[in-house]
Amino acid sequence: MYLIWPKVERNELRLGDLWNQFAAFRLIVQADLFSRLLLVLEPQKAHFYGREQPFGVEVTLSFPSTEYEIREAGDFYALGRNTACVFHLMRVLEKGLRAMAKRLRVPCEVENWFHMIGEIGKAVRRIEQETRSPEKIRKLKFYGDCATEFSFFQHAWRDHVMHAQAEYGEKEAFDIMCHVEAFMRKLSVELSEAELY
Repeated sequence: MYLIWPKVERNELRLGDLWNQFAAFRLIVQADLFSRLLLVLEPQKAHFYGREQPFGVEVTLSFPSTEYEIREAGDFYALGRNTACVFHLMRVLEKGLRAMAKRLRVPCEVENWFHMIGEIGKAVRRIEQETRSPEKIRKLKFYGDCATEFSFFQHAWRDHVMHAQAEYGEKEAFDIMCHVEAFMRKLSVELSEAELY
């Protein structure tokens, strides 16, 4: 365009000059666009991308370090990368599992879910030995339900995605995300990752 200006000042601009400049500009823009990858999100999935506090403020407050993983799970889901979505969701659950283990005085330095869940089961059985009280009933219900849920997560999804034994489709990833969100909301009422430190 800068080549046109002197001709405009001298009143010598012709339509052909203008046409040539616009054609050159078009080629420059086209070359720039072809050098970039543009992704378009499906409208029904776009709101999963880049969400703030994706699982709600309660989960963010109780488990702040999960916010990155939860956001990554949503971003990958929005992009159609469903197995990556499930992978990040299992990392979210691990924070909850460790907080629960710590609360029940179970060693949680081990990376093995099976071992931690087994030790949590033993801790729940110790609660069963306590004197009957409303608090005992509440603790048994909460920790027993959570231990069962963690075992389910481990056998249904965690082991498969962490050991590259499964791939997940859109519906499955969405269902898992909903399940993990509901479970993390439940955990956040009772537990906090602050207990880990």
